[in-house]
Amino acid sequence: MRDTKERIQSEALRLFAENGYHAVTVEQIAAAVGIKAPSLYKHYSGKRAILDSILRRMEEGDLQQARDHQMPEENGTAENPAGEPATLERVAEFSRAQFHYWTEEGFPSHFRKLLTRKWPACTGNICPTGQSRI
Repeated sequence: MRDTKERIQSEALRLFAENGYHAVTVEQIAAAVGIKAPSLYKHYSGKRAILDSILRRMEEGDLQQARDHQMPEENGTAENPAGEPATLERVAEFSRAQFHYWTEEGFPSHFRKLLTRKWPACTGNICPTGQSRI
């Protein structure tokens, strides 16, 4: 079941990055995964639930990257969980790793593309279609 949920997330994110969130339907996501829409609803209540799970997955991935590079986990601290200071060298290595993570790894790369996708001219968060950007 976990594999299907991850496939749904990955295919949905790819479609969102290519076409925009509002242009993608649950049926398109299901087809990309190779399942029928009713089967998708066994895993997620709808498109917004998929997007929310993608956001959680990215947050967890970024936090894991910070832990892997011994970065501070709390706002306003300069120490990692072991109490060691975040040295300039460690911060630079973390920055390089994050750049690679967001540009080269499949899932985060698609997420970055979704965030940086060229949107139609919008006023605030409302686009000509009358829908919000996300």
